[in-house]
Amino acid sequence: IPGPQVSLPIRAEKMPFSNRFFDIILSQGTIEHFKDISKIMKEQVRVLKNTGYLIINVPQTFSYYTFKKHWAMIRNRWDPGWETQYSAFNFKNWVRKFNLSLIELKGQSYDSKITELVKAYNILSKIVIPKGIDRIIRKTWGNIVNKYGHLFLVEIIGVFRPKEN
Repeated sequence: IPGPQVSLPIRAEKMPFSNRFFDIILSQGTIEHFKDISKIMKEQVRVLKNTGYLIINVPQTFSYYTFKKHWAMIRNRWDPGWETQYSAFNFKNWVRKFNLSLIELKGQSYDSKITELVKAYNILSKIVIPKGIDRIIRKTWGNIVNKYGHLFLVEIIGVFRPKEN
């Protein structure tokens, strides 16, 4: 991203910036640690320019990672403390609740079990899977990840813009 980039230790619920100050806000690994995100979301929208982008990256609800996280939290073995997760349904609700437009919705990162399967496939593809079939499988998998990754990958990423009033 060209231009100045700022990372400041400030309170997310009350930022010391004027209205419509930022072109881009990246919220990564933040809102999942708050039980009520309404103030944070409203504040991000307040300081975002009308033509700006709000990019939110949070843990995704339907993944093996989320199951492991909750199991660790039950046993007090989750270092980040309390944490929640979100789904495409949550992102779509934020559109209405916080007067946003959802521009893009993607998934990111494989949990350890899928990573193991991908590694195994990569080994097999070099030994026993014909190149033509391998290309078809990889293209199909890429299409699945692009279209449905937000439903099963570890993280869900939404790109939002303020709705024009």
